[in-house]
Amino acid sequence: MAVLIAVREYIKENKKVAFADLCNHFDVAPDVMRHMLEMLEQKELIARVDPVDCGGKCGSCGCCGAEVLEEFVWIEDL
Repeated sequence: MAVLIAVREYIKENKKVAFADLCNHFDVAPDVMRHMLEMLEQKELIARVDPVDCGGKCGSCGCCGAEVLEEFVWIEDL
């Protein structure tokens, strides 16, 4: 539960956070992070933002999954 609270506070503090950054920051497996984020979404504390195109910054190889570009925002900022 402590990690869930830390994730919530991290998103609240940063306003907008990429899914991959959350996994890396908290050293949590993607499936575990997804579950925590779903719990926060159900409580309407955060919202998933549609992935945006990287704009060719990575070479537009198409290797990046939507998961890499997926972002979450603190609900008060919508």
